[in-house]
Amino acid sequence: MNGSYVDNYAEALFELSCEQDCLNETFDEMSALSEVFEKTPELVKFLNLPTIEWEEKERVLSETFENRLSGLTYNFLLVISQKGRSGSFCSVFSVFKELYYEKMNILEVVAVTSRPLSDRLKEKLNKKLCEVSGKTVKLKEKTDESILGGIVLSYNNTVLSGSVKDRLDKLKAQIDSIVM
Repeated sequence: MNGSYVDNYAEALFELSCEQDCLNETFDEMSALSEVFEKTPELVKFLNLPTIEWEEKERVLSETFENRLSGLTYNFLLVISQKGRSGSFCSVFSVFKELYYEKMNILEVVAVTSRPLSDRLKEKLNKKLCEVSGKTVKLKEKTDESILGGIVLSYNNTVLSGSVKDRLDKLKAQIDSIVM
């Protein structure tokens, strides 16, 4: 971590969740809140408006979230909102998720294919990735017709490409270097 306020918030929440033995619950709630913040940018804008008094913001947060979240997650939401950091919530969650995945031995892999993988192929890919990584794999699937075929896997800032498009691009580069 680089010591930014985003890292500090994420690490503090992670440590408290571990101490209070509620890490899985906090992760689930933070995931849900992250989706809410991504899907309702007007909520983030509202929470960051300096012209609206904190009491009004707190009332909206209370009515919306207080009885739906654990005390730890709700209090975290209040703190981050009161400090004017609501716009960074998703970034804080991203760092929190990294810490959670590391502790839980989870590897998130994004598989990009030109069309959706069959359930059988998804299962085989997941099994192979688990064997190779020694971790529980959380496979996220995306489609991108521009890769033409094959698969592109990305995880931990690593990209492994077996796409037809990349192979054609490499072949073209080889031909260009020979011809010129």
